[in-house]
Amino acid sequence: MQKLALSLLVNERIFFTLFVSACFVLQIQCVPKPTPNIQGVLTIFAANQTPVDNSFRVITTSPSNNETGVLRFSSIAITFSNQISSASLQGSLDFQQPVGSNRITSLVSSITTSRLTLRPNNSFESLGRYSLTIRTTLQDTTGQALQSPFTLSFTAAQ
Repeated sequence: MQKLALSLLVNERIFFTLFVSACFVLQIQCVPKPTPNIQGVLTIFAANQTPVDNSFRVITTSPSNNETGVLRFSSIAITFSNQISSASLQGSLDFQQPVGSNRITSLVSSITTSRLTLRPNNSFESLGRYSLTIRTTLQDTTGQALQSPFTLSFTAAQ
């Protein structure tokens, strides 16, 4: 029985926990009876932990991707997983806009730790489709590049 329990510990950690619980809580006859071992319990929890993802990526945007009816005087806000390196911002953004009378000629940027806010110098054109691509040249404060290029598209309100 000990060999079976050990085999199940390696392949099916949850079964091992149930096996031990059944022996102690339900008072089932287990031969040999397992002894409580806090190290074994901690090992089981440690083995089941999800690895931490420290990759530099976009978490949220406002407006959201493919959103329609975006207010014409809106800012664009992008929240990242890590703090943004302001030194890497130049050349990392590509802004596409429709041909029209309300040309946006500049985006004023501000960075607050992991949030990038872009304020256009003009309003979005009525029903205009806009696109912002963030290249992998953008880095966090540790020098880690953006995990993959990110594109945000939206349509302005009428």
